[in-house]
Amino acid sequence: MLSISIASPTTLPHPPYSMPLLPLAVVHNMPSFNFITPKMETALLECFLSATRLLPLRMRPSFVLIGGAANVFHGSKCYTEDVDVAASSSAIVYFQNAIASGTTQFKYEDTSQAIEFHSRQDFTVDLELVQLSGGFEDSVAAYETLHDGFIASRVDLLVLRGVTVADRGKDSDVLDF
Repeated sequence: MLSISIASPTTLPHPPYSMPLLPLAVVHNMPSFNFITPKMETALLECFLSATRLLPLRMRPSFVLIGGAANVFHGSKCYTEDVDVAASSSAIVYFQNAIASGTTQFKYEDTSQAIEFHSRQDFTVDLELVQLSGGFEDSVAAYETLHDGFIASRVDLLVLRGVTVADRGKDSDVLDF
C-alpha cells in the first residue's frame, strides 16, 4: 500500500517568485559577459609563466596567480585581459629588478601602474602585482601548481573576490560575484 503525506503550507519552502526582484534599472545595467578566446587564454598563460620564470624557484610559492585569469585556468570562460598576481614584497622587488633591465617582454613606466606584457599572440596583457595585507601565507592559504608557477585555490579566489566586492562596492562587482 502506498502512503502519501502532504506537508502543510507553513513547512513548504517559499516559491521562487516570492524572492525579492531586482529593480528594473539594475537589470538593465547588468554586465554582459564576453567569453575568452583560446588566443587570449594563451596570452594570459604566457604572461603569467614568463613572469614566474623570472623568479628563483624558492620564491615562486609567494608569487600566486589570482583574479580573472586564475578563474579562467580553473575552467571559467569569462573574458579577462589582465593577470593579477598576489606576491610577497620580496617577490615583487625581485620581479621589478628582473624587468628593470628592459630585456624581457615586460614594460612599465611607473611602478604604481600595471606592467605591460607583449605576448606572441599580438595581445598586450596587463600584469598587476598585488601585495596583500597581512602575512602572505594568511592571504592565499591554498594554492596549486600551474605549470612552473602557482595558482590560488577556488576557495581562496572566492574569498578574494568577496573582499574586492565589499571594498569597491560597485553594482557591477556585486552582480557578477
